Amino acid sequence: MPRAVATVVENNFINGLRTEANGLQFPENSCVETFDCEFDLLGNVSRRLGFDYEFGYAQQFVNRAGCAINLYQWKNVTGDGLISFQVVQIGNTLYFYSSTDGTTSLSGNLSPSTINLLPFQASGAPDPRQFECQFSDGLGKLFVVHPCLENFYVTLVAGVFVATPYTLQIRDFEGVNDGQAVDARPVALGVNDLHRYNLYNQGWTSTYVDTFHTAAGVYPSNADVWWIYKDLTDTFNPATTLANNSRGNTQAPKGHFILNLYTGDRATPAGLSGINSTSAGSARTSSTAFFAGRAWYSGIQAIGFNSKIYFTQILTNDQQVGRCYGDNDPTSETLFDLLPSAGGVINIPEAGTIYKMIPTQNNLLVFAYRGVFQISGSTGLGFSATDYVVSKLSSIRTISASSFVDINGLPMWWNTDGIWAIQPTKDGSGLTVAPVTRSTIQTFYDDIPTISKSTARGYFNPLTQVVSWLYKSEPSTTTETNYEFDRVLNLNILSGAFYPWTISPGVTVHGISVIEGTGGISVEGDVVDDADETIVDDAGDTVVFLELQNISVAPKTKFLVSIPVDSTYKFTFAEALDHSFEDWATSGLPSVYESYFITGYKLHGQANKNFQSNYVTIYHEGTGACYIQGVWDYSISTSTGRHTSAQLLSFDSEDYTNNRRRPKIRGQGKSLQYKISSFEANPFTVIGWSSWETGNTLP
Repeated sequence: MPRAVATVVENNFINGLRTEANGLQFPENSCVETFDCEFDLLGNVSRRLGFDYEFGYAQQFVNRAGCAINLYQWKNVTGDGLISFQVVQIGNTLYFYSSTDGTTSLSGNLSPSTINLLPFQASGAPDPRQFECQFSDGLGKLFVVHPCLENFYVTLVAGVFVATPYTLQIRDFEGVNDGQAVDARPVALGVNDLHRYNLYNQGWTSTYVDTFHTAAGVYPSNADVWWIYKDLTDTFNPATTLANNSRGNTQAPKGHFILNLYTGDRATPAGLSGINSTSAGSARTSSTAFFAGRAWYSGIQAIGFNSKIYFTQILTNDQQVGRCYGDNDPTSETLFDLLPSAGGVINIPEAGTIYKMIPTQNNLLVFAYRGVFQISGSTGLGFSATDYVVSKLSSIRTISASSFVDINGLPMWWNTDGIWAIQPTKDGSGLTVAPVTRSTIQTFYDDIPTISKSTARGYFNPLTQVVSWLYKSEPSTTTETNYEFDRVLNLNILSGAFYPWTISPGVTVHGISVIEGTGGISVEGDVVDDADETIVDDAGDTVVFLELQNISVAPKTKFLVSIPVDSTYKFTFAEALDHSFEDWATSGLPSVYESYFITGYKLHGQANKNFQSNYVTIYHEGTGACYIQGVWDYSISTSTGRHTSAQLLSFDSEDYTNNRRRPKIRGQGKSLQYKISSFEANPFTVIGWSSWETGNTLP
C-alpha cells in the first residue's frame, strides 16, 4: 500500500491545559492533562520547583484547631508608601509580618505586637475564631470587619499595633410606624410615644409639640414642618400661622436622630420609652472597602440589613470613620442640604447577601449572591453622596469572598459554575463580566467540589503575570480542614494557560500572598571634606552618615504553612524554590512528586487512516532529563496495549543552549499523544519537537 511521508513540527504549548474540546477538534499547542509543570509565555513547559520553607525562615507556635485563617497585604502603613505588612489572621489573633524589606524572610520579620479579636466580640455572637476577617486600608489605617466583631481599625504607633474601636452610625430616615396617616393630626398621642418620636425625628421639640397642641387642639402630623409656623418676628407661633400654612400629605423630612447602626436604639437619643429598635442582633459587617476617600461597609447577615451598603463621610479625621451620615440635619430650617462629602446608605434590594466590595477605576463593584452591581457617579466624575447611580452588571452569583484576586486593577473570582473576570467592554465605555473557564478548563473545574470552590483563595504576581489559587481536591467537613489546601490552580494572564499543581503532604498550606518587597535600606558612608579627605571627630573616630535608599525587589509568591508539633502547630512561610524537586525537604518530611503533561490529539492520518510517528526529535532548554512515551488512539489505560514503553531522555550537554534527543515512538494508529514525565530529581524544560511521520494514503 502506498505510504505518505511528512515532517510535523510542534514548537510550543502556550495554551496550557485545555479540556473543552473533543478528540477530533482539539486545539493546537495544548495539553489534555498536566500536573506540577509550568507553562511560560514562550510556550515552554518546565518542571515546577519544589515547595520548601523560605530562605532564613523562622517558626512560631500557634494552635490553629478550629480556626479560620486569612491573609491580607496591608500597604501604605501609617500613610508611608514604603511600609507594608502581611496581616495574618489565625483564629482570634491578628499577626503582622513586615514585608517592607523584600530581601529578607517574611517569617523572620514577625512583629511582637498582635491584636486579640476577643475583646471586640459582639454580644451574643458565636466564637469569632471560626470566621474570617475582611480588611481594607486607607489613610494609613487598616479597617477590620468580621461577622461577629464590633468595628475597629488598626494603626502602627511607635512600633506597636493599636486597635481602636468605633461605632457605625446612621441617620434615622425611616422613623417608626405610629399608625397615623401622613397628614393626620391626632387629638391624643395614645399610650406610647411612637408619634411623638416621629415628630422629634422630624425636628420638632417637646416645647413646639405642646405649643402646637395648645394652639390647634391637635398634635402635628407627620407632614408638618415645625419652622413653617414661625411668624414675621421669626417666633414659633402656630396660633397665628396655622391657618396660613398647609403641607398637604407630603411627608416631612426625617433624620434628626443619629442611631447606632447595629442596635437601632431610638429610645435613648429621643429620651422616650417604648420605641421600636431596628436591631441586627449579634450580626456585624463582614465586608469592607476603601473607595472615593471613604470607608465602606456591608454584609450584615440580618433581615433588613443584608442588601444595604454603608459609606462614611470623606475621611479627614479619625472621628469620621463610623459616620455613615451627613453632618447637615435634613430637618434643619437652614443647613439641611446633603453635601457631596456626606456619608450615607445605599440599598440594593435585589442583591441578597453581599460578600465582597472592590473599587476599580471610578467604580465600586459589589459582589452579591444575586449578581454583580456597580456603584459610580452618574456624570462620570466619580462617586459623591449627591450624585451616584447603581447598575447591575450581571446575574452571575457570588458564593464567598475568599477567591477574589486583583488582576492589574480588575477582579477575578470563583463561583459554583466557573471562574469569572471583570473586563472592559469592547468599546471601552464600561465594564462587563466575562467567563474564564467556559471554553478552556470547564470540565476540570466542574470536578472540583463545590465547597472547595467557596474556600479557594488566590493572589496575583505582577512580575510573572500569574495568578495562583489554593483549593482542596476533596470536600472539607470542618472549619479546620477548610484551610488545609492540597492543590494550586495557576493561570498565566498573558497567555491564558491554566496549569495545576499538587501540594505534597507533610506540611500543610493555609494561605497564599505575593510580597512585592518595596522599601528602604540604610547605607553607611564616610563623611569627607572638599579635599576628599575623611573627617574624624575629637576622639579620632571616623564621622559617618546614614543614607536611606529605596529598593524594589521582585514580587515573590509566599505560602503560609504549618506542621503539627504535639498539641499545637509551627507556622512559617514557604515558596516554590527547591531545585532538587522535592517538597518540604527542610521540614524533615520530604516528598517526591511527579511532573508530567500529555499533549493534545494528533490526527495526522486525517482521522481515517493509520500513521506512524517513527522518530521524534525532542528539543530541550539546557540540561535535564525526562521520560517520553506515545499514547495511541485515545487510550487512557495501559491495559489497552496502546501506550508505548517510557523512554528516558537525558539532556546533559552544557555546551549548548538547547539540547535534543531522537527517540523512536513505536506503534501506529489514527490518533497520537505524547506523555512527558519527570525522572527522579532532574529538571526538564521542553520547548517542542519535530517528528517524521509516515501514513497510509488509503483508509
